Amino acid sequence: MQTITKKKFSAEDFPQTFQVYRGEKYKRKVIQFFVPVSGNTEILKYMPIINTITLGGGSSNFEVEHGKLKLEVIDFYNDAKKIKQIYDDNVRHSHDKYSLLKKNTEEFNSSLYSWIIGEIRKRKNEFLAKNEFMSSLGVPLKKKENTLDTFAIPKPSLRTKIKINKPEVKNLPFKPEPTITEEVYD
Repeated sequence: MQTITKKKFSAEDFPQTFQVYRGEKYKRKVIQFFVPVSGNTEILKYMPIINTITLGGGSSNFEVEHGKLKLEVIDFYNDAKKIKQIYDDNVRHSHDKYSLLKKNTEEFNSSLYSWIIGEIRKRKNEFLAKNEFMSSLGVPLKKKENTLDTFAIPKPSLRTKIKINKPEVKNLPFKPEPTITEEVYD
């Protein structure tokens, strides 16, 4: 889908071949292309790089707007072929960046498990080194009185089901509640 609007652009935005005055603004046609996308569009804010993923976009000139990719192309030359080429280049570039970003994400996710295990081992070794150091001092460590030598993980307590007693209806004659009139109340 595409739309055509007109916007003002500063002279500095124009190609150098144009005769425009610095500091002035000029109206030009802008063709907006909207490409529907599905899934989480937040991932498109990241830029893939070899071995890392960085925040900051860079996946072409597309912007995410209302669940669609929006590309604005300024029509400087009134040349439909040039505009179509810019659009096609941006779509191709976006597909390439998305493929690389997907590959980077998969590599990161696959390395995450081994990194976590490494961090846990590192932390465990720090505790063991600290305990070894303290025991090598030859001074007995002060223990809490209620501390067990081993630790057993307690079973989780299951939720107890709440039993709701239904109200009982008794076949007694109706007795009205005592009331007062509004005049007496006022």
